[in-house]
Amino acid sequence: MKVLKKTAFLILFLFVIRVVQSCCHCGEDPIAFDFEEVSLRNLDNTGSYVTWSDDNIMYAKAVAFQVDVSGLYTGCLDYKMQNFGFADAMACSCDPFFDPNQEINEITIITLNSISPEIPADTDVTELFLALFPEDNNPSSHFYLTFENLYSKINRNTYSGAPATSFQIFCKEEVLNNVAQFSVTIHLSDGRILTGASEIISILPNS
Repeated sequence: MKVLKKTAFLILFLFVIRVVQSCCHCGEDPIAFDFEEVSLRNLDNTGSYVTWSDDNIMYAKAVAFQVDVSGLYTGCLDYKMQNFGFADAMACSCDPFFDPNQEINEITIITLNSISPEIPADTDVTELFLALFPEDNNPSSHFYLTFENLYSKINRNTYSGAPATSFQIFCKEEVLNNVAQFSVTIHLSDGRILTGASEIISILPNS
């Protein structure tokens, strides 16, 4: 009985290894993909360092988000999509590379609620935001960027690990409203337009 169990376990182990190897693309050639989705995640910009925030609450002078522009690709590198009945069986021991079929030509930000009496809802407020590119590992990455300077950083020939690029945006204007919500529109080089919106944020006055 123990021999049968060991044999069955060995067969199962070899099968999982075979599946993982067959669905991991870690060669030298990058995998082509299309940008397809924009999502926003709340940031806490009240401390010395920017951190994630799971609460839809921000201070009036500390409104900030991370913007993720992600894509789809063809192939069998999707770890979560194919697990063949084995929990967490899919994994790669290397970081694959992805080649985007488009560049990001323009980023626009629209406020969906009024920011102040002078800035009503549905206003283009792109100029009220600055950006950071957290993936940049040089000292200059800690300085805020204009969007014109951001494009050269987020548009890369290849992306490592995932078909996506991310950046952070920070509002320079104090939000004089008790709620805030923003949409971010990504204009791609192939003419397509992708849009994502933040959650509705409750605004607290700065002390």
